[in-house]
Amino acid sequence: MQMQNLSKRLAELDGQMTSVLQSNPPTFDRKEVWEQLARSTEFALGASALREMCHNGLLSAYENYLKRCLDILLPKKKGTTEKEPKFVDRIIECFGQDVADKIHDDPIKLARAHRHVLLHNGGRVDEKAKNEGIRLEIGEKVVIPIEALRHLSKTLRDRVDLVSERSLQKL
Repeated sequence: MQMQNLSKRLAELDGQMTSVLQSNPPTFDRKEVWEQLARSTEFALGASALREMCHNGLLSAYENYLKRCLDILLPKKKGTTEKEPKFVDRIIECFGQDVADKIHDDPIKLARAHRHVLLHNGGRVDEKAKNEGIRLEIGEKVVIPIEALRHLSKTLRDRVDLVSERSLQKL
Protein backbone atom coordinates (compact mmCIF):
# COMPACT_ATOMS: atom_id res chain seq x y z
CA MET A 1 0.00 0.00 0.00
CA GLN A 2 2.84 2.40 0.86
CA MET A 3 4.51 1.67 -2.49
CA GLN A 4 1.29 2.44 -4.34
CA ASN A 5 0.88 5.72 -2.44
CA LEU A 6 4.51 6.61 -3.08
CA SER A 7 4.22 5.80 -6.78
CA LYS A 8 1.01 7.83 -7.03
CA ARG A 9 2.57 10.82 -5.26
CA LEU A 10 5.71 10.65 -7.49
CA ALA A 11 3.52 10.60 -10.59
CA GLU A 12 1.65 13.68 -9.31
CA LEU A 13 4.93 15.51 -8.62
CA ASP A 14 6.23 14.56 -12.05
CA GLY A 15 3.10 15.98 -13.64
CA GLN A 16 3.40 19.20 -11.66
CA MET A 17 7.09 19.61 -12.54
CA THR A 18 6.39 18.96 -16.22
CA SER A 19 3.59 21.52 -16.19
CA VAL A 20 5.75 24.16 -14.49
CA LEU A 21 8.70 23.55 -16.84
CA GLN A 22 6.46 23.77 -19.91
CA SER A 23 4.82 26.99 -18.78
CA ASN A 24 8.05 28.59 -17.56
CA PRO A 25 11.08 26.93 -19.20
CA PRO A 26 14.44 27.59 -17.57
CA THR A 27 16.69 30.07 -19.33
CA PHE A 28 20.31 29.38 -20.15
CA ASP A 29 22.50 32.36 -20.89
CA ARG A 30 25.57 30.97 -22.66
CA LYS A 31 27.36 34.29 -22.56
CA GLU A 32 26.91 34.60 -18.79
CA VAL A 33 28.06 31.03 -18.20
CA TRP A 34 31.10 31.53 -20.45
CA GLU A 35 32.02 34.78 -18.68
CA GLN A 36 31.81 33.07 -15.29
CA LEU A 37 33.91 30.19 -16.55
CA ALA A 38 36.49 32.48 -18.14
CA ARG A 39 36.94 34.34 -14.83
CA SER A 40 37.67 31.17 -12.86
CA THR A 41 41.22 30.35 -11.86
CA GLU A 42 40.70 26.67 -12.62
CA PHE A 43 39.67 27.44 -16.20
CA ALA A 44 42.68 29.71 -16.72
CA LEU A 45 45.04 27.03 -15.38
CA GLY A 46 43.45 24.38 -17.57
CA ALA A 47 43.62 26.56 -20.67
CA SER A 48 47.27 27.38 -19.97
CA ALA A 49 48.15 23.70 -19.52
CA LEU A 50 46.29 22.84 -22.72
CA ARG A 51 48.25 25.46 -24.69
CA GLU A 52 51.52 24.05 -23.28
CA MET A 53 50.53 20.50 -24.27
CA CYS A 54 49.57 21.65 -27.77
CA HIS A 55 52.87 23.51 -28.15
CA ASN A 56 54.92 20.51 -27.04
CA GLY A 57 52.83 18.08 -29.09
CA LEU A 58 53.17 20.11 -32.28
CA LEU A 59 56.92 20.38 -31.91
CA SER A 60 57.33 16.70 -31.02
CA ALA A 61 55.22 15.62 -34.01
CA TYR A 62 57.35 17.82 -36.28
CA GLU A 63 60.60 16.37 -34.96
CA ASN A 64 59.22 12.83 -35.21
CA TYR A 65 58.25 13.49 -38.84
CA LEU A 66 61.75 14.77 -39.62
CA LYS A 67 63.34 11.77 -37.91
CA ARG A 68 61.17 9.32 -39.84
CA CYS A 69 62.01 11.01 -43.14
CA LEU A 70 65.72 10.86 -42.30
CA ASP A 71 65.46 7.22 -41.26
CA ILE A 72 63.91 6.36 -44.64
CA LEU A 73 66.25 8.49 -46.73
CA LEU A 74 69.43 7.82 -44.73
CA PRO A 75 69.07 4.30 -43.35
CA LYS A 76 71.55 3.30 -40.68
CA LYS A 77 74.27 0.92 -41.79
CA LYS A 78 73.81 -2.45 -40.12
CA GLY A 79 76.70 -3.73 -38.10
CA THR A 80 78.48 -0.39 -37.74
CA THR A 81 79.64 0.90 -34.40
CA GLU A 82 79.84 4.49 -35.56
CA LYS A 83 78.30 7.08 -33.29
CA GLU A 84 75.00 8.40 -34.59
CA PRO A 85 75.49 11.84 -36.19
CA LYS A 86 73.72 14.80 -34.64
CA PHE A 87 70.17 15.42 -35.82
CA VAL A 88 71.09 18.67 -37.57
CA ASP A 89 74.06 16.98 -39.29
CA ARG A 90 71.73 14.29 -40.64
CA ILE A 91 69.38 16.98 -41.96
CA ILE A 92 72.32 18.68 -43.72
CA GLU A 93 73.53 15.37 -45.16
CA CYS A 94 70.08 14.49 -46.46
CA PHE A 95 68.68 17.80 -47.64
CA GLY A 96 71.62 20.22 -47.77
CA GLN A 97 72.52 23.28 -45.76
CA ASP A 98 69.89 25.51 -47.39
CA VAL A 99 67.02 23.27 -46.29
CA ALA A 100 68.60 22.67 -42.87
CA ASP A 101 68.74 26.44 -42.35
CA LYS A 102 65.01 26.68 -43.16
CA ILE A 103 63.71 23.71 -41.17
CA HIS A 104 65.90 24.21 -38.11
CA ASP A 105 65.83 28.00 -37.92
CA ASP A 106 65.33 30.49 -35.09
CA PRO A 107 61.55 30.00 -34.63
CA ILE A 108 62.12 26.25 -34.30
CA LYS A 109 65.07 26.72 -31.94
CA LEU A 110 63.00 29.09 -29.81
CA ALA A 111 60.07 26.64 -29.72
CA ARG A 112 62.48 23.90 -28.62
CA ALA A 113 63.82 26.17 -25.87
CA HIS A 114 60.26 26.82 -24.67
CA ARG A 115 59.51 23.10 -24.68
CA HIS A 116 62.66 22.41 -22.67
CA VAL A 117 61.67 25.00 -20.06
CA LEU A 118 58.12 23.66 -19.85
CA LEU A 119 59.19 20.03 -19.52
CA HIS A 120 62.34 20.30 -17.42
CA ASN A 121 62.21 23.55 -15.45
CA GLY A 122 58.60 23.68 -14.34
CA GLY A 123 58.01 26.41 -16.89
CA ARG A 124 60.59 28.75 -15.33
CA VAL A 125 63.31 30.38 -17.44
CA ASP A 126 66.89 29.49 -16.59
CA GLU A 127 70.23 30.78 -17.87
CA LYS A 128 70.36 28.24 -20.73
CA ALA A 129 66.87 29.20 -21.92
CA LYS A 130 67.76 32.89 -21.75
CA ASN A 131 70.83 32.21 -23.91
CA GLU A 132 68.65 30.36 -26.42
CA GLY A 133 66.53 33.44 -27.05
CA ILE A 134 63.68 33.36 -24.54
CA ARG A 135 63.03 37.02 -23.75
CA LEU A 136 62.04 36.64 -20.12
CA GLU A 137 64.01 37.12 -16.96
CA ILE A 138 65.53 34.16 -15.18
CA GLY A 139 62.90 32.62 -12.92
CA GLU A 140 59.92 34.01 -14.86
CA LYS A 141 57.25 31.57 -15.99
CA VAL A 142 56.83 30.86 -19.69
CA VAL A 143 53.27 31.35 -20.92
CA ILE A 144 52.26 30.12 -24.38
CA PRO A 145 49.66 32.49 -25.86
CA ILE A 146 47.19 31.15 -28.43
CA GLU A 147 48.73 33.42 -31.08
CA ALA A 148 52.08 31.68 -30.54
CA LEU A 149 50.40 28.31 -31.16
CA ARG A 150 48.88 29.57 -34.39
CA HIS A 151 52.23 30.89 -35.53
CA LEU A 152 54.05 27.68 -34.55
CA SER A 153 51.46 25.57 -36.36
CA LYS A 154 51.82 27.59 -39.57
CA THR A 155 55.62 27.63 -39.30
CA LEU A 156 55.77 23.86 -38.83
CA ARG A 157 53.29 23.26 -41.65
CA ASP A 158 55.52 25.27 -44.01
CA ARG A 159 58.59 23.29 -42.90
CA VAL A 160 56.79 19.95 -43.33
CA ASP A 161 55.75 20.97 -46.85
CA LEU A 162 59.38 21.69 -47.70
CA VAL A 163 60.66 18.42 -46.20
CA SER A 164 57.89 16.45 -47.92
CA GLU A 165 58.71 17.99 -51.29
CA ARG A 166 62.45 17.33 -50.90
CA SER A 167 61.87 13.81 -49.56
CA LEU A 168 59.72 12.88 -52.53
CA GLN A 169 62.41 14.17 -54.88
CA LYS A 170 64.92 11.82 -53.23
CA LEU A 171 62.75 8.71 -53.44
